[in-house]
Amino acid sequence: MYKVMLFIFLIVSCASHQISTKVSTELKTIKSVTSSVILTADEKKKLLTPTIYYIPRHTDFENNDCLEIEKTNLITIKNEIIAKSCRKVYKACEMEGTCIVESNGKSVLINIDERNSEGVRTFQVIQDKYCIYGLGAARDRVKGYRHMCIDPFYSVAADLSIYNLGDVLFVPLLKGLILPDGHKHNGYFIVRDSGGLIKGEGRFDFFTGYFGINRKNPFYKLGLAGDNIFPDYKLIKGKEADHIRKLRLFPYLKLPLKKTAQVSN
Repeated sequence: MYKVMLFIFLIVSCASHQISTKVSTELKTIKSVTSSVILTADEKKKLLTPTIYYIPRHTDFENNDCLEIEKTNLITIKNEIIAKSCRKVYKACEMEGTCIVESNGKSVLINIDERNSEGVRTFQVIQDKYCIYGLGAARDRVKGYRHMCIDPFYSVAADLSIYNLGDVLFVPLLKGLILPDGHKHNGYFIVRDSGGLIKGEGRFDFFTGYFGINRKNPFYKLGLAGDNIFPDYKLIKGKEADHIRKLRLFPYLKLPLKKTAQVSN
């Protein structure tokens, strides 16, 4: 019995040491960032509560997997029909903001747009050479950016009553994470979007391009798509923030060096 207890004690001690070392390393990483605003302990109780949004692909089968009477048109602000689809496809495109819809053998990347005069949600076909992964929410354009490209793995949607478009965040947990194109993440993100359900401090929706809720998405593997809370992040100010915005060509897009595979769901 003594040997068993000693063995358990050694395992717990070893695990505690590893956790302590990891925390110490993360704290050193946090302290190494300059020009930063450190959140108070009270604010950290609300933060960081992440989710993931991405670009889903909807096939002809999904568009036709319902009765004709249950179908709805995906239309532009000028009431032009982009595609006819099942209601679930419409709702999925509305929720994610951007999606690929296959219609009659053609794939079209569409982005959520404003509601028309009848209150119907509209979409726009993305043909923008600057914003190849889609645009930030249409309602955000009144805040000074006609173009606001969303940037896979480097942009977030946030509550714009608290944050501003262009605000820069640093998330220590994600520094060094290997991305699908083989590069290591630098831990920085830019607020480029908002969302109807993205409310409160530290409530961020991380955009992951064509990588959806699956093991190929490094953010999903880390737990950012669930109900997990990651309290450590910083709002970056000054020259450091300016450098990150310049690095990602804000409000446009820093294209990946390698073509990102189109993977969804």
